[in-house]
Amino acid sequence: LSDSGRDFGGYNLGAGSWDTEVGVLASAVADAFVTQAALRNIPIDSIDVVFTSRPDAPSVEKERKVAYPRNLAYVAYIDSPASAAELEALRKTVDETSPVLALVKEAQPIEHGKVFYTQSPAARDPNLPPGLRDFLVEKRAAILRRAEAAKAGKTSEPYSLRAHARVEPATGIRATRTGEGNFLLLHDSASDLLGYGIAPTVEEHQLGVLGTCLTHIFEIQAATRQVVLDSLEVRVEGKLIPATATAPARYRDVQYSVHIESPASREDIDGLRTAVE
Repeated sequence: LSDSGRDFGGYNLGAGSWDTEVGVLASAVADAFVTQAALRNIPIDSIDVVFTSRPDAPSVEKERKVAYPRNLAYVAYIDSPASAAELEALRKTVDETSPVLALVKEAQPIEHGKVFYTQSPAARDPNLPPGLRDFLVEKRAAILRRAEAAKAGKTSEPYSLRAHARVEPATGIRATRTGEGNFLLLHDSASDLLGYGIAPTVEEHQLGVLGTCLTHIFEIQAATRQVVLDSLEVRVEGKLIPATATAPARYRDVQYSVHIESPASREDIDGLRTAVE
């Protein structure tokens, strides 16, 4: 689940996109440590990873067109009989081989999303329960309140992000806590790496968090531009190229599509997608 706070029209039912992102990154680092330690026969008794993102200085932040998590860093807490030199070599290997870390460190070309548009009636059946178009009215009110607060100089300070991933010793499953609500994320390994199939892999969830971020921006832009939506579904796809003897695993061909039902014109929907991107 991914949600936003009440000040942004959400209900605090799950971590926001940014909190989820640092949670996925923390879990990905922990997973990479486990995998690479197993490959190198390095004994490890416990691994905890704390991943953080800290805001830029105000002078830097105000020049950025798009806000997103910045200054990413992690600390790995490891109990092991291995030497410091062995663990440092392990850390370097983790940084080089993790496809999730690479996705946020390297440029990834993504084409314009495909829009699948279905026109819905301008007047909604009054007997139906509240729907997405009603929620976006609330969302717009929250956005306007935030804008008024900004004009009055009452904007909140940029907040730091922090996620803590712990590797469960018996199963290798990562339990990650993130966000002000201390939300729980669970990640498992792929089946060929002794996964149990009870949670997504971090590679799968990384694409998921891209999707939830895009979905939220569609909500924000639709509410801001007063584009009525009756349904919204974002699908993100990509290829994970497996590691070889000479190259680490990497994402390729990441792309998204959006499925929208709306009484708005096709031109308004195309303008919405452009605003989102």
